[in-house]
Amino acid sequence: MLWITAALAACFLGIKWGLRDAPLLWFAALRALLGGGALALVALFQRRQIPSSFTAWAKITALGLVN
Repeated sequence: MLWITAALAACFLGIKWGLRDAPLLWFAALRALLGGGALALVALFQRRQIPSSFTAWAKITALGLVN
């Protein structure tokens, strides 16, 4: 539990420092890009299959837009 608390505190510090130097929209886009890259690396290391159907990509896009 202490590890999770420390990680969340570090995340909030990073956000506070990042917003000091970057506009809000650019910083949000950078955070999303960084998060997507991290998820892609995890999927790559776990050898996950890339979705191939249009419906899967439509659902992924819809979830990304509302998230």
